[in-house]
Amino acid sequence: MTEGPWSLRLLTWNIHKCKGVDGRTDPARILNVIRDSAPDAAVLQEADERFGMRRGMLSTDDVQRTCGLRLVRSSGAHPRSIGWHGNVLLLRPDIELESMSSVSLPSLEPRGAVIWRLRRGGRRVVVIGVHLGLVGRWRALQAREVARIAGMEGDVAIIIAGDMNEWRRKGRSLAAIENQPGFVAVGGPSFPSRRPILPLDRIAAGGGASISSWKVVESGSASDHRPLLACVNC
Repeated sequence: MTEGPWSLRLLTWNIHKCKGVDGRTDPARILNVIRDSAPDAAVLQEADERFGMRRGMLSTDDVQRTCGLRLVRSSGAHPRSIGWHGNVLLLRPDIELESMSSVSLPSLEPRGAVIWRLRRGGRRVVVIGVHLGLVGRWRALQAREVARIAGMEGDVAIIIAGDMNEWRRKGRSLAAIENQPGFVAVGGPSFPSRRPILPLDRIAAGGGASISSWKVVESGSASDHRPLLACVNC
């Protein structure tokens, strides 16, 4: 008997080191928004402090207690960090993490991507979390590298999610990701969070994965970005 599609609720959010637009640093506020969105997986950016020891801004216990998710600390992270260049995954306990790898992306500033290979039952999906650069030329190079990494994963459902820092709805710098055969990318105004006008945050799915619905989530003052939530059939 063949298993039906796996409908994965995936959220991506730049949590801005848990510092809200009101100037308060409040991890509990971030976790409450994630809890209320009820994702199966949450791909977060800026989950660590920016300078110094780059301390992680979320604790494993708080994530589990508030959201019922487990925090997957990114490989290659600083001893006090939870993310790789700030990229981290929160995951439902019944979803198996088969493997994970981290890569640096070409840039004048530190940028990276994390590849999480997930399984639930007989279904597999590869999730690639990214936070692309502010400069269009470098962002295009980073998008090409992410597309190359996705292509190396073989015949498997692929999701690419994160803060892509592209303000145009059909971003030219993201062409390598958005124009891959069979891939569809979604995203609406998510920045700045109080009056969002720029679609900086995107989710793209391909390799047999498809997006059945998506929305930008109201998040109050918790971060300068709003989260993006999508249901992805894998």
